[in-house]
Amino acid sequence: MNLFYYSTLAGLLGAAFINGFTYLFRFIGVKTSLPWEIAANVFLAPHFIHTSSGVIIGLVGTIALSTGTALIIAYIIKWTGYNQAWLKGMLCTDAFGFITLGLFMKLLNVWPQIRNEPGTNLVAFTALSSLGIIQALLLKRWQKNLV
Repeated sequence: MNLFYYSTLAGLLGAAFINGFTYLFRFIGVKTSLPWEIAANVFLAPHFIHTSSGVIIGLVGTIALSTGTALIIAYIIKWTGYNQAWLKGMLCTDAFGFITLGLFMKLLNVWPQIRNEPGTNLVAFTALSSLGIIQALLLKRWQKNLV
């Protein structure tokens, strides 16, 4: 039970990080799509994405993905040990990102313009790698509570 609690907590913190990190790059002028926009596009038609419902659905989507990633990291480091947890976290999020962004988005035709946004891809890769490191280090810190 604690594993799910701490994974959810790491997921919430991770979603805040990844959305804030990407927004920061957009704010400084990098042409990038925000994670919540992409997540909202999974469920909504493009003209609904920038509505209040679209923002909420997009944020819930990023929280769900971040929590799922944290849960995968928690299980991996629990099963394989806590040594080099940061590397295991980074590899998990990058693999999960390549599967979701590289495979499923293309198959489902979600946010097709991402192939024309090298800034989005570079920022996403950097954000996902950082997210994995942060989540793994948090989960390692909470390891005594993971059962």
